[in-house]
Amino acid sequence: MNLKRIIILRAVPGAGKNNFAEFIQSLYPQTVICCADDHFYDECGNYNFDPAKLGAAHGACRRKFKEAVDNGAECVIVANTNVEKSHWEYYEKY
Repeated sequence: MNLKRIIILRAVPGAGKNNFAEFIQSLYPQTVICCADDHFYDECGNYNFDPAKLGAAHGACRRKFKEAVDNGAECVIVANTNVEKSHWEYYEKY
């Protein structure tokens, strides 16, 4: 039996959410990390934040989360700020 875990990280920008998620993933390589920030990296690995693309970034994060859960991922980490209930409520309800 595979235990399923969903971890929703909540912290201000720059607090180390991605580093913590990557540490967990180093211990449990099957972990899927879902992060809206991923949407802002270009093909060269440069981070180019654009507030006009936040909706698309969070939509992509939710799709990745849903796919991971639906496909039976052992552990899924959502590494967004999630400072308001409306930010993490989708993940909790799903």
